[in-house]
Amino acid sequence: MAKRLDNLEAVLGYPLLERSPRGVRMTPQGRTFHARAEQLVQSAESLLDREDPAAEGLSGVHRLLGRQPARSTELLLADVERLLGHVLDTVSSGIVFHRVSDGIIIEANDAFCRMVGIPRDEVAGSPCPWHDDPRYASLHSAVEGGDVVRMSMVSQRPSGDEGAVELVARRIEIAGEDVLLIVVDDVTRARETERRLATRIRRQAVISRLGEMIPSALDVEEVLGATLEAARTELGLEAVGLLDRTDGEQLDQVLLLGDDEAGLVASAERYAHTWSRGEVVAGLEQPAEEQRRYVVCWPLPGRRGPSHVLVARTSGMHRLDDDARDFLRSITSVCAAALAATGELAA
Repeated sequence: MAKRLDNLEAVLGYPLLERSPRGVRMTPQGRTFHARAEQLVQSAESLLDREDPAAEGLSGVHRLLGRQPARSTELLLADVERLLGHVLDTVSSGIVFHRVSDGIIIEANDAFCRMVGIPRDEVAGSPCPWHDDPRYASLHSAVEGGDVVRMSMVSQRPSGDEGAVELVARRIEIAGEDVLLIVVDDVTRARETERRLATRIRRQAVISRLGEMIPSALDVEEVLGATLEAARTELGLEAVGLLDRTDGEQLDQVLLLGDDEAGLVASAERYAHTWSRGEVVAGLEQPAEEQRRYVVCWPLPGRRGPSHVLVARTSGMHRLDDDARDFLRSITSVCAAALAATGELAA
């Protein structure tokens, strides 16, 4: 026992007991240490106490450890510590414990470290990345009562991109200190999937409405105008138009929308050797102008080969993603169907 006390005092860096010829008594620091140690032991024992409401969620742990022969509180605490360590390292969610007072991280798992871009061996003792965020301050006030609080926020990833995260937080006490337990899930990909699905559904509805206009008594120019305007609105295009090269090499304007009519015609002529073979042109304007614009030349489907082309130009785009390509393909199909219905395009 004396050797253990000597070792403990060496680790703590201060004496716990004052020894004299008249006996042994605790130092003031020893009394403080004893009170905190006793509190920790009681907390550890309460984890397996069926009468403690906080232990209700650990009934399975109680049954598991209860199968073992009588063991010391120290060994039971070590088992619970190992169990929690396995939980931290197994779950895909980020988990972090940080002090309420200053946001200093006490412990975090690998998933959290990957989310914030801090190595595991450096995260303990560093400030929580969101501690000073005004939105995060509202979470602090919400957990005052000890209830579980959920919130969503946008945070910056280690790559510099913004990502969406969902937080589940609860205020707890560890060794006499108020601590926030935070479970973090990166939902950026899920949110992006939801956004893309909603966009696809909306665009499918747009194409359906445009298709219903073709057999109506509407003038073909009105149908084409509504179709090109839908493309311009959905994709954020500055100018879009439909051109015809049915007779010879001269390009005729069928319908142009926007303030860049000359640019649309110039782009269609510049890339005629490509789109006239049925190939889609989509990329930054070459050669570069003072302000580089993204250009799309999409030939309309036709049995005799492309004679009409949809041309679009904009400065606010750097690539045409798959969803935008699918939408433009549908737009050109509507235009081709409208022109074929009037005999202006060989279907």
